[in-house]
Amino acid sequence: MVKRKKASGRDSIMEITYKQKNCLTMIKTVYWFCQNKGGTNMLKLLKATVSGYRMLEEGFTIDLLNKTKVSSLELEKDVLLIDKRLYTFKNFAFVGSNASGKSTTLTLLLCIYSFLCYGRWPYNPNDFSSKKITLHLEFFQNGEIYFYDGEIKKIENGGGSSLNIGITPFCDIANESLFKIKYVPTFGKAYEKHLEGRTIIPLENNVPDTSGIISITKGHVYIDDFENNNIWDARSTIVRNSFFDCLNRYDIALTSSILSLLDEGIEYIKVLDSDAVEYKRFNERSKIMNRSDLILLLSNGTIRGTELFIRAIRVLETGGVFLVDEIENCFHKNVVANVLDLFSDSTINKNGAQLIFSTHYSQILDLLNRRDSIFIMHQKDGKIGISNLLTNYKIRTELSKSIAFDNNVFDTLLKYDRLMKMRGNVVRELQTHHD
Repeated sequence: MVKRKKASGRDSIMEITYKQKNCLTMIKTVYWFCQNKGGTNMLKLLKATVSGYRMLEEGFTIDLLNKTKVSSLELEKDVLLIDKRLYTFKNFAFVGSNASGKSTTLTLLLCIYSFLCYGRWPYNPNDFSSKKITLHLEFFQNGEIYFYDGEIKKIENGGGSSLNIGITPFCDIANESLFKIKYVPTFGKAYEKHLEGRTIIPLENNVPDTSGIISITKGHVYIDDFENNNIWDARSTIVRNSFFDCLNRYDIALTSSILSLLDEGIEYIKVLDSDAVEYKRFNERSKIMNRSDLILLLSNGTIRGTELFIRAIRVLETGGVFLVDEIENCFHKNVVANVLDLFSDSTINKNGAQLIFSTHYSQILDLLNRRDSIFIMHQKDGKIGISNLLTNYKIRTELSKSIAFDNNVFDTLLKYDRLMKMRGNVVRELQTHHD
Protein backbone atom coordinates (compact mmCIF):
# COMPACT_ATOMS: atom_id res chain seq x y z
CA MET A 1 0.00 0.00 0.00
CA VAL A 2 1.41 3.35 -1.05
CA LYS A 3 1.12 5.98 1.60
CA ARG A 4 0.88 9.70 1.42
CA LYS A 5 4.08 11.62 2.10
CA LYS A 6 4.35 12.69 5.68
CA ALA A 7 4.02 16.38 6.42
CA SER A 8 4.07 18.55 9.48
CA GLY A 9 1.25 19.95 11.59
CA ARG A 10 -2.31 19.19 10.63
CA ASP A 11 -1.36 17.12 7.56
CA SER A 12 0.74 14.71 9.59
CA ILE A 13 -2.24 14.00 11.85
CA MET A 14 -4.48 13.36 8.87
CA GLU A 15 -2.07 11.10 6.95
CA ILE A 16 -4.09 8.40 5.18
CA THR A 17 -3.49 5.88 2.45
CA TYR A 18 -4.51 6.67 -1.11
CA LYS A 19 -7.27 4.11 -0.83
CA GLN A 20 -8.56 5.71 2.36
CA LYS A 21 -8.39 9.15 0.76
CA ASN A 22 -10.54 7.95 -2.11
CA CYS A 23 -13.04 6.48 0.36
CA LEU A 24 -13.20 9.78 2.21
CA THR A 25 -13.80 11.57 -1.08
CA MET A 26 -16.68 9.19 -1.77
CA ILE A 27 -18.14 9.92 1.66
CA LYS A 28 -18.06 13.65 0.89
CA THR A 29 -19.46 13.17 -2.63
CA VAL A 30 -22.35 10.94 -1.62
CA TYR A 31 -23.14 13.12 1.35
CA TRP A 32 -23.46 16.17 -0.91
CA PHE A 33 -26.64 14.66 -2.29
CA CYS A 34 -27.96 13.87 1.18
CA GLN A 35 -27.41 17.25 2.74
CA ASN A 36 -29.70 19.06 0.33
CA LYS A 37 -32.61 17.35 2.07
CA GLY A 38 -31.92 19.19 5.33
CA GLY A 39 -32.60 22.75 6.42
CA THR A 40 -30.53 25.28 8.30
CA ASN A 41 -30.90 25.06 12.04
CA MET A 42 -31.10 28.56 13.52
CA LEU A 43 -31.18 27.72 17.24
CA LYS A 44 -27.70 28.04 18.73
CA LEU A 45 -26.71 27.85 22.38
CA LEU A 46 -24.39 30.75 23.23
CA LYS A 47 -23.82 30.43 26.96
CA ALA A 48 -24.96 28.28 29.88
CA THR A 49 -24.51 28.93 33.60
CA VAL A 50 -25.48 26.26 36.12
CA SER A 51 -25.47 25.92 39.90
CA GLY A 52 -26.39 22.89 42.00
CA TYR A 53 -25.45 20.32 39.34
CA ARG A 54 -23.42 17.33 40.57
CA MET A 55 -19.86 18.30 41.54
CA LEU A 56 -19.68 21.44 39.40
CA GLU A 57 -18.63 24.65 41.10
CA GLU A 58 -21.35 27.23 41.68
CA GLY A 59 -21.90 29.43 38.67
CA PHE A 60 -20.27 26.92 36.34
CA THR A 61 -20.27 28.64 32.93
CA ILE A 62 -19.77 27.30 29.41
CA ASP A 63 -19.30 30.17 26.97
CA LEU A 64 -19.50 29.00 23.35
CA LEU A 65 -18.83 32.37 21.71
CA ASN A 66 -15.55 33.47 20.17
CA LYS A 67 -13.15 35.47 22.38
CA THR A 68 -11.06 37.19 19.68
CA LYS A 69 -11.46 38.45 16.14
CA VAL A 70 -12.22 35.99 13.36
CA SER A 71 -10.26 35.88 10.11
CA SER A 72 -11.77 34.95 6.76
CA LEU A 73 -9.69 31.75 6.73
CA GLU A 74 -10.96 30.75 10.19
CA LEU A 75 -14.51 31.43 9.06
CA GLU A 76 -13.94 28.97 6.23
CA LYS A 77 -12.65 26.13 8.45
CA ASP A 78 -13.14 26.60 12.18
CA VAL A 79 -15.70 29.28 12.96
CA LEU A 80 -19.47 29.15 12.53
CA LEU A 81 -21.19 32.40 11.59
CA ILE A 82 -24.49 32.68 13.48
CA ASP A 83 -25.32 36.19 12.37
CA LYS A 84 -23.29 39.18 11.30
CA ARG A 85 -20.33 39.49 13.76
CA LEU A 86 -21.79 36.78 15.97
CA TYR A 87 -19.65 33.63 15.95
CA THR A 88 -19.36 30.25 17.59
CA PHE A 89 -17.35 27.18 16.55
CA LYS A 90 -17.86 24.05 14.50
CA ASN A 91 -15.73 21.88 16.79
CA PHE A 92 -15.30 22.13 20.58
CA ALA A 93 -12.92 20.10 22.73
CA PHE A 94 -13.01 19.40 26.47
CA VAL A 95 -9.75 18.07 27.93
CA GLY A 96 -8.43 17.30 31.37
CA SER A 97 -7.08 14.57 33.60
CA ASN A 98 -9.09 11.54 34.67
CA ALA A 99 -12.10 12.47 36.84
CA SER A 100 -11.64 16.14 35.99
CA GLY A 101 -15.26 16.53 34.86
CA LYS A 102 -15.17 16.04 31.08
CA SER A 103 -17.92 13.42 30.98
CA THR A 104 -19.96 15.31 33.57
CA THR A 105 -19.80 18.46 31.44
CA LEU A 106 -20.87 16.63 28.29
CA THR A 107 -23.76 15.04 30.18
CA LEU A 108 -24.78 18.51 31.36
CA LEU A 109 -24.68 19.82 27.79
CA LEU A 110 -26.82 16.89 26.64
CA CYS A 111 -29.38 17.77 29.34
CA ILE A 112 -29.32 21.43 28.28
CA TYR A 113 -29.76 20.73 24.59
CA SER A 114 -32.52 18.22 25.39
CA PHE A 115 -34.15 20.86 27.57
CA LEU A 116 -34.07 23.35 24.69
CA CYS A 117 -35.46 20.73 22.33
CA TYR A 118 -38.14 19.10 24.50
CA GLY A 119 -38.53 21.37 27.52
CA ARG A 120 -37.91 18.50 29.93
CA TRP A 121 -35.12 17.44 32.29
CA PRO A 122 -34.97 13.66 33.01
CA TYR A 123 -34.73 12.95 36.71
CA ASN A 124 -31.42 11.56 37.94
CA PRO A 125 -30.81 11.89 41.68
CA ASN A 126 -27.06 12.13 40.98
CA ASP A 127 -27.63 15.40 39.10
CA PHE A 128 -28.43 17.30 42.29
CA SER A 129 -25.94 18.64 44.81
CA SER A 130 -28.86 20.46 46.48
CA LYS A 131 -32.65 20.48 46.14
CA LYS A 132 -32.59 22.40 42.88
CA ILE A 133 -30.49 23.18 39.84
CA THR A 134 -30.51 26.81 38.77
CA LEU A 135 -30.18 27.30 35.06
CA HIS A 136 -29.32 30.36 32.99
CA LEU A 137 -29.24 29.97 29.19
CA GLU A 138 -28.50 32.38 26.39
CA PHE A 139 -29.34 31.27 22.89
CA PHE A 140 -29.90 32.66 19.42
CA GLN A 141 -32.89 31.95 17.20
CA ASN A 142 -34.21 33.74 14.12
CA GLY A 143 -32.44 37.04 14.68
CA GLU A 144 -33.21 37.22 18.43
CA ILE A 145 -31.08 36.56 21.49
CA TYR A 146 -32.97 34.93 24.34
CA PHE A 147 -32.12 34.96 28.04
CA TYR A 148 -33.69 32.16 30.05
CA ASP A 149 -33.68 31.57 33.82
CA GLY A 150 -35.33 28.70 35.64
CA GLU A 151 -35.05 26.07 38.35
CA ILE A 152 -34.91 22.30 37.96
CA LYS A 153 -36.53 20.84 41.09
CA LYS A 154 -35.35 17.66 42.75
CA ILE A 155 -38.02 15.00 43.03
CA GLU A 156 -38.64 14.23 46.67
CA ASN A 157 -39.15 10.62 47.77
CA GLY A 158 -38.82 9.34 44.20
CA GLY A 159 -42.10 10.96 43.21
CA GLY A 160 -42.78 13.21 40.27
CA SER A 161 -45.52 14.50 38.07
CA SER A 162 -48.59 12.36 37.66
CA LEU A 163 -47.80 12.21 33.97
CA ASN A 164 -44.66 10.27 34.75
CA ILE A 165 -46.35 7.25 36.30
CA GLY A 166 -44.81 4.07 34.98
CA ILE A 167 -41.99 5.81 33.08
CA THR A 168 -38.73 7.54 33.89
CA PRO A 169 -39.78 10.70 35.73
CA PHE A 170 -38.95 14.21 34.64
CA CYS A 171 -38.11 17.02 37.02
CA ASP A 172 -40.56 19.80 37.72
CA ILE A 173 -39.60 23.22 36.34
CA ALA A 174 -40.19 26.37 38.42
CA ASN A 175 -39.57 30.12 38.55
CA GLU A 176 -39.09 30.53 34.82
CA SER A 177 -38.40 33.82 33.09
CA LEU A 178 -37.52 34.59 29.49
CA PHE A 179 -36.35 37.78 27.82
CA LYS A 180 -35.42 38.49 24.25
CA ILE A 181 -33.74 41.28 22.37
CA LYS A 182 -33.21 41.69 18.66
CA TYR A 183 -29.61 41.01 17.73
CA VAL A 184 -27.70 43.79 16.02
CA PRO A 185 -24.11 43.44 14.75
CA THR A 186 -22.82 46.12 17.14
CA PHE A 187 -23.38 43.66 19.97
CA GLY A 188 -20.35 41.63 19.00
CA LYS A 189 -19.30 39.32 21.78
CA ALA A 190 -20.31 41.90 24.40
CA TYR A 191 -24.01 41.75 23.67
CA GLU A 192 -24.78 41.61 27.41
CA LYS A 193 -24.29 45.39 27.49
CA HIS A 194 -27.25 45.93 25.20
CA LEU A 195 -30.08 44.63 27.36
CA GLU A 196 -31.96 47.90 27.63
CA GLY A 197 -35.31 47.54 25.97
CA ARG A 198 -35.37 43.75 26.14
CA THR A 199 -38.78 42.17 25.88
CA ILE A 200 -40.32 39.98 28.54
CA ILE A 201 -41.82 36.81 27.09
CA PRO A 202 -44.53 35.27 29.26
CA LEU A 203 -44.05 31.52 29.67
CA GLU A 204 -47.02 29.27 30.24
CA ASN A 205 -46.03 26.36 32.40
CA ASN A 206 -49.27 24.40 32.63
CA VAL A 207 -47.48 21.07 32.96
CA PRO A 208 -45.13 21.00 35.98
CA ASP A 209 -42.46 18.84 34.34
CA THR A 210 -42.40 20.72 31.02
CA SER A 211 -40.81 24.12 30.52
CA GLY A 212 -42.65 26.90 28.75
CA ILE A 213 -39.47 27.47 26.73
CA ILE A 214 -40.66 24.97 24.11
CA SER A 215 -43.21 27.53 22.96
CA ILE A 216 -40.19 29.41 21.61
CA THR A 217 -37.67 26.71 20.70
CA LYS A 218 -40.26 24.23 19.33
CA GLY A 219 -37.71 21.44 19.13
CA HIS A 220 -35.61 23.34 16.57
CA VAL A 221 -32.37 21.59 17.44
CA TYR A 222 -31.31 18.05 16.52
CA ILE A 223 -29.07 16.39 19.09
CA ASP A 224 -27.21 13.11 19.20
CA ASP A 225 -24.82 11.77 21.80
CA PHE A 226 -22.25 9.08 21.23
CA GLU A 227 -21.14 7.37 24.42
CA ASN A 228 -17.82 5.99 23.36
CA ASN A 229 -16.45 4.99 26.74
CA ASN A 230 -18.56 1.93 27.39
CA ILE A 231 -17.30 -1.63 27.27
CA TRP A 232 -19.14 -3.11 24.33
CA ASP A 233 -20.30 -6.71 24.20
CA ALA A 234 -20.38 -7.74 20.54
CA ARG A 235 -23.19 -10.14 21.32
CA SER A 236 -25.41 -7.36 22.65
CA THR A 237 -28.73 -6.86 20.89
CA ILE A 238 -28.38 -3.11 21.40
CA VAL A 239 -25.04 -3.11 19.57
CA ARG A 240 -26.40 -5.13 16.69
CA ASN A 241 -29.53 -3.06 16.24
CA SER A 242 -27.73 0.27 16.50
CA PHE A 243 -25.10 -0.73 13.95
CA PHE A 244 -27.53 -2.07 11.38
CA ASP A 245 -29.95 0.80 11.88
CA CYS A 246 -27.08 3.09 10.89
CA LEU A 247 -26.33 1.00 7.80
CA ASN A 248 -29.98 1.23 6.76
CA ARG A 249 -30.06 4.99 7.03
CA TYR A 250 -28.18 5.80 3.83
CA ASP A 251 -27.37 4.46 0.38
CA ILE A 252 -25.04 1.44 0.19
CA ALA A 253 -22.49 3.51 -1.78
CA LEU A 254 -22.04 5.75 1.24
CA THR A 255 -22.03 3.00 3.87
CA SER A 256 -19.62 0.87 1.84
CA SER A 257 -17.18 3.76 1.52
CA ILE A 258 -17.24 4.20 5.29
CA LEU A 259 -16.79 0.48 5.96
CA SER A 260 -13.85 0.18 3.55
CA LEU A 261 -12.26 3.25 5.12
CA LEU A 262 -12.33 1.53 8.51
CA ASP A 263 -11.58 -2.01 7.29
CA GLU A 264 -9.77 -2.12 3.95
CA GLY A 265 -10.91 -5.70 3.33
CA ILE A 266 -14.65 -4.95 3.37
CA GLU A 267 -16.29 -4.22 0.02
CA TYR A 268 -19.84 -3.87 1.35
CA ILE A 269 -22.42 -5.03 3.89
CA LYS A 270 -26.01 -5.16 2.67
CA VAL A 271 -28.92 -5.55 5.09
CA LEU A 272 -31.39 -8.03 3.58
CA ASP A 273 -34.05 -8.32 6.28
CA SER A 274 -34.52 -8.16 10.05
CA ASP A 275 -31.77 -10.72 10.63
CA ALA A 276 -29.99 -11.68 7.37
CA VAL A 277 -27.12 -9.64 5.86
CA GLU A 278 -24.91 -10.00 2.81
CA TYR A 279 -21.22 -9.63 3.63
CA LYS A 280 -18.66 -9.11 0.86
CA ARG A 281 -14.91 -8.78 1.18
CA PHE A 282 -12.69 -7.75 -1.71
CA ASN A 283 -11.60 -10.67 -3.92
CA GLU A 284 -13.94 -13.04 -2.08
CA ARG A 285 -17.43 -14.33 -2.69
CA SER A 286 -20.25 -12.68 -0.79
CA LYS A 287 -21.77 -14.53 2.17
CA ILE A 288 -25.27 -14.54 3.58
CA MET A 289 -25.29 -14.70 7.38
CA ASN A 290 -27.25 -13.51 10.38
CA ARG A 291 -26.48 -10.30 12.18
CA SER A 292 -25.03 -11.91 15.29
CA ASP A 293 -22.45 -13.89 13.33
CA LEU A 294 -21.39 -10.85 11.31
CA ILE A 295 -20.93 -8.72 14.42
CA LEU A 296 -18.48 -11.31 15.77
CA LEU A 297 -16.37 -10.95 12.60
CA LEU A 298 -16.06 -7.17 12.84
CA SER A 299 -13.70 -5.25 15.08
CA ASN A 300 -14.99 -2.82 17.69
CA GLY A 301 -13.31 -0.05 15.74
CA THR A 302 -15.22 -0.92 12.57
CA ILE A 303 -18.56 -1.14 14.38
CA ARG A 304 -18.09 2.02 16.39
CA GLY A 305 -16.43 3.93 13.56
CA THR A 306 -19.30 3.19 11.19
CA GLU A 307 -21.79 4.45 13.75
CA LEU A 308 -19.67 7.53 14.43
CA PHE A 309 -19.50 8.54 10.76
CA ILE A 310 -23.15 7.83 9.95
CA ARG A 311 -24.49 9.56 13.02
CA ALA A 312 -22.19 12.51 12.32
CA ILE A 313 -23.62 12.72 8.80
CA ARG A 314 -27.14 12.82 10.23
CA VAL A 315 -26.13 15.75 12.45
CA LEU A 316 -24.52 17.49 9.47
CA GLU A 317 -27.68 16.94 7.48
CA THR A 318 -29.87 18.58 10.14
CA GLY A 319 -27.50 21.29 11.35
CA GLY A 320 -27.65 19.78 14.83
CA VAL A 321 -25.26 19.11 17.71
CA PHE A 322 -23.18 15.95 18.09
CA LEU A 323 -21.85 15.16 21.59
CA VAL A 324 -19.08 12.54 21.75
CA ASP A 325 -17.40 11.48 24.97
CA GLU A 326 -13.78 10.26 24.64
CA ILE A 327 -13.80 10.50 20.86
CA GLU A 328 -10.49 8.68 20.48
CA ASN A 329 -11.66 5.37 22.04
CA CYS A 330 -11.48 2.39 19.65
CA PHE A 331 -10.36 4.64 16.79
CA HIS A 332 -7.16 5.37 14.94
CA LYS A 333 -6.23 9.03 15.12
CA ASN A 334 -6.93 9.40 11.39
CA VAL A 335 -10.57 8.42 11.94
CA VAL A 336 -10.96 11.13 14.57
CA ALA A 337 -9.19 13.68 12.38
CA ASN A 338 -11.48 13.00 9.46
CA VAL A 339 -14.65 13.21 11.56
CA LEU A 340 -13.51 16.65 12.73
CA ASP A 341 -12.75 17.53 9.11
CA LEU A 342 -16.33 16.74 8.05
CA PHE A 343 -17.57 19.38 10.49
CA SER A 344 -14.91 21.98 9.65
CA ASP A 345 -15.31 21.59 5.87
CA SER A 346 -17.64 24.39 4.79
CA THR A 347 -18.54 22.53 1.57
CA ILE A 348 -20.04 19.75 3.70
CA ASN A 349 -21.17 21.50 6.86
CA LYS A 350 -23.55 23.96 5.22
CA ASN A 351 -26.24 23.80 7.89
CA GLY A 352 -24.23 24.93 10.92
CA ALA A 353 -23.70 21.57 12.64
CA GLN A 354 -21.45 21.40 15.71
CA LEU A 355 -19.28 18.66 17.19
CA ILE A 356 -18.62 18.83 20.93
CA PHE A 357 -16.27 16.17 22.29
CA SER A 358 -13.97 15.21 25.12
CA THR A 359 -10.56 13.64 24.64
CA HIS A 360 -7.41 12.44 26.37
CA TYR A 361 -5.46 12.50 23.12
CA SER A 362 -3.35 15.65 23.05
CA GLN A 363 -2.65 15.67 19.29
CA ILE A 364 -6.32 16.14 18.55
CA LEU A 365 -5.98 19.61 20.05
CA ASP A 366 -3.64 20.57 17.20
CA LEU A 367 -6.51 20.04 14.75
CA LEU A 368 -8.36 22.97 16.34
CA ASN A 369 -6.85 26.23 15.17
CA ARG A 370 -8.89 28.39 17.55
CA ARG A 371 -7.70 28.17 21.14
CA ASP A 372 -10.96 29.61 22.44
CA SER A 373 -12.73 26.45 21.22
CA ILE A 374 -10.80 24.34 23.76
CA PHE A 375 -11.87 24.02 27.41
CA ILE A 376 -9.69 22.68 30.23
CA MET A 377 -11.40 20.81 33.07
CA HIS A 378 -10.08 20.74 36.64
CA GLN A 379 -11.18 19.31 39.94
CA LYS A 380 -10.12 20.98 43.16
CA ASP A 381 -11.43 20.45 46.68
CA GLY A 382 -14.15 18.18 45.34
CA LYS A 383 -15.49 20.76 42.85
CA ILE A 384 -15.22 20.73 39.07
CA GLY A 385 -14.11 23.93 37.37
CA ILE A 386 -13.69 24.99 33.77
CA SER A 387 -11.26 27.32 32.01
CA ASN A 388 -10.62 28.39 28.44
CA LEU A 389 -7.32 27.73 26.70
CA LEU A 390 -7.18 31.21 25.19
CA THR A 391 -8.41 33.42 28.00
CA ASN A 392 -7.00 31.55 31.00
CA TYR A 393 -3.56 30.42 29.80
CA LYS A 394 -0.61 32.32 28.38
CA ILE A 395 1.31 30.03 26.05
CA ARG A 396 3.45 30.99 23.11
CA THR A 397 1.56 30.97 19.82
CA GLU A 398 4.34 28.99 18.14
CA LEU A 399 4.04 26.24 20.78
CA SER A 400 1.66 23.51 19.66
CA LYS A 401 -1.30 22.77 21.91
CA SER A 402 -0.31 19.10 22.19
CA ILE A 403 3.20 20.00 23.39
CA ALA A 404 1.74 22.36 25.97
CA PHE A 405 -0.60 19.59 27.10
CA ASP A 406 2.18 17.00 27.29
CA ASN A 407 4.37 19.47 29.19
CA ASN A 408 1.58 19.76 31.77
CA VAL A 409 1.07 23.47 31.16
CA PHE A 410 -2.63 22.96 31.93
CA ASP A 411 -1.97 20.78 35.01
CA THR A 412 -3.85 17.88 33.42
CA LEU A 413 -1.31 15.06 33.77
CA LEU A 414 -0.96 12.55 36.57
CA LYS A 415 0.37 14.14 39.75
CA TYR A 416 4.04 13.17 40.07
CA ASP A 417 4.02 12.74 43.86
CA ARG A 418 0.95 10.49 43.69
CA LEU A 419 2.50 8.49 40.87
CA MET A 420 5.68 7.94 42.88
CA LYS A 421 3.66 6.98 45.94
CA MET A 422 1.73 4.40 43.92
CA ARG A 423 4.94 2.97 42.41
CA GLY A 424 6.51 2.69 45.86
CA ASN A 425 3.49 0.79 47.18
CA VAL A 426 3.61 -1.53 44.15
CA VAL A 427 7.30 -2.29 44.82
CA ARG A 428 6.62 -3.02 48.50
CA GLU A 429 3.65 -5.23 47.69
CA LEU A 430 5.63 -7.28 45.18
CA GLN A 431 8.57 -7.61 47.56
CA THR A 432 6.26 -8.81 50.32
CA HIS A 433 4.78 -11.53 48.13
CA HIS A 434 8.24 -12.52 46.84
CA ASP A 435 9.57 -12.88 50.37
